[in-house]
Amino acid sequence: EASEISNKYPLIVLADNHELDDEEYPRLAEYVKGGGKILAVGKSALYKGAPAFDLGAKLLELDTYSPTYIRPKYEIAAAEDTALAVYSEVYDIEPTGEVLVEKITPYFRREGMHYCSHNNTPADYGKVSAAVTEGRDGILLAADLFTDYCEVGSLNPKVTVLPLMERLLGDEAQAYFEALKLSPTRG
Repeated sequence: EASEISNKYPLIVLADNHELDDEEYPRLAEYVKGGGKILAVGKSALYKGAPAFDLGAKLLELDTYSPTYIRPKYEIAAAEDTALAVYSEVYDIEPTGEVLVEKITPYFRREGMHYCSHNNTPADYGKVSAAVTEGRDGILLAADLFTDYCEVGSLNPKVTVLPLMERLLGDEAQAYFEALKLSPTRG
């Protein structure tokens, strides 16, 4: 059954703001064992507070800076080597696999004693860590990008996630994107 599911659905996207429960975890574990891949957002691949799959990182804690910035190591048409603002929750992670997107912390928190005339405090390119990693079972995005897309309407999550889906789907990506009328390069 697991191989049937992974053949039919080569990629499962786990949305943010939800940890796996006792019913979901065993089913996804069988899916991964059958060759399926996971794209997990935020803390969605945690089971009982611990990483459930090898997604290339260990989730540590919630980052206290907001907004923060991400910068993909892969090419995206929307921004060439530019840090993209993320307004939703972002997590500190310890990479154990390949880092695909970097997190860039702002210079300071924009609050009472720290003022910045811009809407966002600028990114400090000296404070870089991992934001998206890849492991044996798929990819972890250590930011609640779907929440960001829904609440803020930013296109940054879309231009970040589509190339990651393409990476996990491999040769099948084009057919899936055409069926969904999406383009990983144009969003």
